[in-house]
Amino acid sequence: MRKLFPPALVLLAAVLFCTNSAPLAQQGQLVPAASGDAMARKAVVVLGAFKTLSPEPIFEQLAPWKRTQAELYKARLHKRAAAKKLRWDRYEKTVRGPGSLDPAGKLGLTSMEDYLALSPAKLLGLHMGLYLVAADAGLSLHMADQWFEVDRAVGLMNYGGSSRSKLADRLLVQGGGVMFENTEGGKFSVDFVLDGNEWCVTNFEAEFGPRSVRLKDALSILEDMTMVRNGTYVDISDAEGEQMLGSMKGQVRVAFAKMGEAPKKLVGRIGTEEYGSGVAKSELEGKYYKIRDAVYGKDGQWWGALVAEPVEQGDNWIVMFFNYAGGDGEFKHFETKAQLEAALKEALDNGWGQSRDDDD
Repeated sequence: MRKLFPPALVLLAAVLFCTNSAPLAQQGQLVPAASGDAMARKAVVVLGAFKTLSPEPIFEQLAPWKRTQAELYKARLHKRAAAKKLRWDRYEKTVRGPGSLDPAGKLGLTSMEDYLALSPAKLLGLHMGLYLVAADAGLSLHMADQWFEVDRAVGLMNYGGSSRSKLADRLLVQGGGVMFENTEGGKFSVDFVLDGNEWCVTNFEAEFGPRSVRLKDALSILEDMTMVRNGTYVDISDAEGEQMLGSMKGQVRVAFAKMGEAPKKLVGRIGTEEYGSGVAKSELEGKYYKIRDAVYGKDGQWWGALVAEPVEQGDNWIVMFFNYAGGDGEFKHFETKAQLEAALKEALDNGWGQSRDDDD
């Protein structure tokens, strides 16, 4: 006598068959071609290129979007040069000569034209500190040493995008990493994500005692060097102005927390009749920027503003708006003093536009 299976059992069997016969990649597992061995082989290529100070093989192993990030920053530099917003005297000390990123002159940079002619690979290599190795006997010893793979991992991981990426904290991706060490105690690690069926490098880090070289640092530096804020180019010297404003913001917030109200200026002791933020006058002076002593804001207002004035004509004027309590804020750059003053007045009259509850 023939046995009849209930329709529900037949349906369940069909579902189980389809699920079990699906490719491994569709089940969230690694396909065989994307094994840890394949990843490790690419890590060896990156390590070998680093040891020989060859940025091109490293660049070729990068994830496509990492390569195009570098190409974007190079394109921005060229656009800025065309607008006559690049000054060789600002870049020269950073990219050539003693104390620079290329102290041994491996790239032979003598002008802004030379710097702009660098390939995206060499541009990354320069700003990650690759050419510092050539001028440091201790680092050269590390690189010439014998290296051993000491760790490897494959699995799901958080996507480590750009510091400004909206994807960085929201995606889980298939990824992995390989770590090497040498007999001198140096460490070299390479991070990967799986793009289709291909392992792609998203970051690598070399550590030699107190010294370190990181791909992500180079991308962040180039990102900061080529930013455009409210339609205005941000020059390499602007970093000093922003850094000084950030430091002053911290002082103002300390004064606000102690006194329950914002100070009117930066210089002066907290809680005195001339209510200041505990800043010394000498702290307001930088190489490229000087900070105004005034803390802009209105009584009872939850936010304030600070201004950085350029020392030399042609540099941007910078204003920083920030929340006294939460600390969140934003920089705005302007080509002229008149533009800055108009924006500052507009904000003081009509509000900065951020929520009082915003914080870090």
